[in-house]
Amino acid sequence: MRLVHAALLVAASASAALAQAPSAYTYEFRLDPGNRKGEDVIEGTVRVQGTRARVDTRGGSHDSDGSYFLVRDGGRVLYVVRPDRGEYEVHDADAFAHVVGTAMRAVGPMVRFSVHDVRLDTARLGAGAPVAGRSTQRVQLRQHWTTSIRVMGFVKEGIAGSAVGEYWADPTFPLMRNPLFDVVGTSLLALAASDEEFIERSDALKASLFQGAPLRADVRITAAGEDGDDDATRLRYEVTSLRIGPVDAAALEVPKGFRKWNKLPFKMGAAAPARGDGARRWREATARGDGARRLLRLDDRDVLVGVDADVAGDHQRLPDDVRGGQRGVGEQGPRGGQRVGTA
Repeated sequence: MRLVHAALLVAASASAALAQAPSAYTYEFRLDPGNRKGEDVIEGTVRVQGTRARVDTRGGSHDSDGSYFLVRDGGRVLYVVRPDRGEYEVHDADAFAHVVGTAMRAVGPMVRFSVHDVRLDTARLGAGAPVAGRSTQRVQLRQHWTTSIRVMGFVKEGIAGSAVGEYWADPTFPLMRNPLFDVVGTSLLALAASDEEFIERSDALKASLFQGAPLRADVRITAAGEDGDDDATRLRYEVTSLRIGPVDAAALEVPKGFRKWNKLPFKMGAAAPARGDGARRWREATARGDGARRLLRLDDRDVLVGVDADVAGDHQRLPDDVRGGQRGVGEQGPRGGQRVGTA
């Protein structure tokens, strides 16, 4: 409760700062989720006018179909707009950021996760280096946890993980939130993202440190590997340029004639496929103990719980390590260092 109160106080202070900050601006960003081949680096542009924004992306290992995000109500509501279909979807922005954790919880009794031994703390590190021409304050969020997984006949317990993130932000200029940074950052926490209390506490602590999107972020995520060595990945995010000035207000609106199309992002309670290719893939996945990628794969319609690729936007699918909840149910850690063993 104290974390929530602290976050509310910081939010009130940020609101005062936001009232004095420029109301119209554009920033370019670069997001590297830590793929060792560098295939999933995403670059994009965020155009902001008051409490509204538009996020366009380019790059990454998947071709863009021209889709983009619209942000409303100061970052509380998210639209996914798909020009190729003439459609748009509306999501709660926080729920979108936590979509992979929600998918993990949706798998039901056949797959169980537990997160325990959680330790969260913060530090204010003082003045940071300028980013995109803005003075910054550097802060740190440290997260430590242990996870256990039970998938049908497989079990793995006591998997230690941690994330140490450093963030650079200008307290006098809270940037509009970036939904891609939010969802990728949360997803890379791996199985810890399945625990609502863990995510809620982490979000409250982060909100007590800075508001909106940071100007720069450097997050190192570590998990214990099978061979005793730690597996690690590193998320890097940076605003590469920032221009204050008017934006095209029409670009921040859903085009006329587009139809609203909302559907459940998860196939709740679906059973394992009984026959055909889906059944074969299910058997292979569970036999290997890496059912994770099959159980929570964004582009697989035949599995226990299919997370619809549309939720993250076909225009720029989540990086490969994020699809499937960070290697997924049967693998833990940034590089899948832990696999579920026979009980």
